[in-house]
Order: sequence, then C-alpha cells, then structure tokens
Amino acid sequence: MTLSFTTDAVVDGELQFAAGIWFVTRSRLLKWGGRKRLFFAPGGVEAECLKIDKAFGRVACWTTFSIGAEYLLKGALLGNGIEIRGAKPMAAQPKYSDMAAWCSKARRYKGDPKQLETTEYADYGALTHLLQKWVPLMIDQHKPTASTDPAETERFEAQADLMYGAFVLLTQMIRNRDAHAYVPNVRNQHENLLVDMFVPAFNTLVDWMPKTHAEINESYRKRKTLVQDLVRPTLR
Repeated sequence: MTLSFTTDAVVDGELQFAAGIWFVTRSRLLKWGGRKRLFFAPGGVEAECLKIDKAFGRVACWTTFSIGAEYLLKGALLGNGIEIRGAKPMAAQPKYSDMAAWCSKARRYKGDPKQLETTEYADYGALTHLLQKWVPLMIDQHKPTASTDPAETERFEAQADLMYGAFVLLTQMIRNRDAHAYVPNVRNQHENLLVDMFVPAFNTLVDWMPKTHAEINESYRKRKTLVQDLVRPTLR
C-alpha cells in the first residue's frame, strides 16, 4: 500500500503555518499580532521562561520555539506550491493483543522495519534536506526580476540570507542540541537573536506566503476549524 495525500499542498501549508505560529508564541520567546499581523519580540523572555521552571524552563521555551520554526518553514514551502511531502516506511503499530510478541520482535530485529510488519507515514522532510533542496527554490520564486532597482535586489538578498541563516542556526546549533540532551546555560545569551535574526526571518516567511497577513491571522484564529476540516493522508 502507498500513502496518498488527500489535502492540497497549499492548504496543508496553511495548516502547518498556523501550527508554527501557535508553537512559536507558546514558547513565550516571540508574540504574534499587532496591526501588521507579524511576529515581534516582547522582551523579558528570560523571566517568562523561568516561570515555567527555574532549571529547565529555558530549554523548554527554545525547544517549543524550534518546533514552531520548523512548522513555519514547511508551511511556507507548501504554501508556495513546493511539494515537500513524501512517505517513509515505519514499523506498524502493534495490536494490543499482540503487544508482547511485537516488542520481542522489535528487540530481536533492533527495530529494523524490514523485519517487522510495516506501514507508511507522512514525511515532510528533515530541515537540512529542505534547506539544501527546497528553500533555494522558494527564494528563487520571490527573487526580484532583472529590471528591479539594484538597491531593492540587494535588500532582498540580505533578507533571504538572514532567513536562511536563521534556520541553519536552528538546525545545527539550537534544535539538534536541545532535542538530544540537556546542556545547561547554552541559551542564556540568545535573546538578542530573537530581535536581530528570528523576527525578520519569520516575518519574511509571512511576507512570502500567498495569503495576506490578515488572511494568515484568520487561519490562525480559526485553527481548530482548519484542523477539523482537513483529511488525514490515507493508505491505498
């Protein structure tokens, strides 16, 4: 059986982007809204993170932030009509009545899906792969034409560089480290990055979405309905 996506890429992108806004704002590191419907840095994020937990609050905030950032990027790619979705094999979930036998096989075969009953699951790609293959295509879609004023082209290139660099930083230095082990006090100097790097990077993605800022905000506001109306990928 193969996995079939029953939702259009652009519609799925709208959902991913709304999810990204939710996770980024729930991280307490950035807020969303205002007259222009954009991300902005509220300040005082260190104190907000420590309200969650004085020992692990900071890493909780940055991990949530990183998840939201990944959703934003994938939403922007899909929203621009770039089909990043695919399918990967995985071990099928065990039946309750057969759980002990399934776990025994999983241990014997070291979780190798080739040795277990398999199914397919939706795969939206790893960030590193997206940055190498698909993000340059999205940048090219928005690149000014040859007749554009050189100063405007220069501003665009700087904007694209900042957006790309922000996700390289997230991928290689923030999310990967935070997701795999707790290392104390590695985020306490990163608040300035929120203002100087992540706010403009995320707002670039907002600008590059096919819908207006107001329409994006409406999708975010009605996210519960958006989720209920979408159909999950199906096996055929």
